[in-house]
Amino acid sequence: MKKIIYILLLSCVLITGCSKNTFVNNKKIDIDKVQSNVNEYYDEFTAGYLRGEIAVTNKPLIGRDGEITRYTDKNGNTLRYTLVICGETGKVLYEYYFVKEYIYINILDENYTSPIYEKTPYILYRTLKDGVIYKNTIYRLENGEAIESDAKTMGLFYKTEEELSDLMNES
Repeated sequence: MKKIIYILLLSCVLITGCSKNTFVNNKKIDIDKVQSNVNEYYDEFTAGYLRGEIAVTNKPLIGRDGEITRYTDKNGNTLRYTLVICGETGKVLYEYYFVKEYIYINILDENYTSPIYEKTPYILYRTLKDGVIYKNTIYRLENGEAIESDAKTMGLFYKTEEELSDLMNES
């Protein structure tokens, strides 16, 4: 009898531990659904871009050594922002995708072997981070889980569409 109870308890723990869901304010975030929404978004975005339905606006970031790009649909809705910030020994590429009720973020941080101005740099290492901004809270997506994080840990300077729009509209 004890063995059966032990096996049932172990099964419950394993099933609960292997779930790809995270609870946020008593609302379950289904990581598989998030990934499915992002994949669907990529497909729709690519198709719209190839059909010429997406307007692209680039702007250099004077004094910050970078560039911001906004992608909007034919109705003027912002679909995506891409922000590139370059430094002496690397660059960071931030991509913000406005998917349904959240913002999916993708951050690629590249570090070079030597400063860019010295010679052709080689990439020393790359770091890729994925996350979701949901109801103004940042969640890092890691190993199939949504882990609550913060802007500093994720390396984010901007976390809302308004902040990115203000950056785009700076003179």
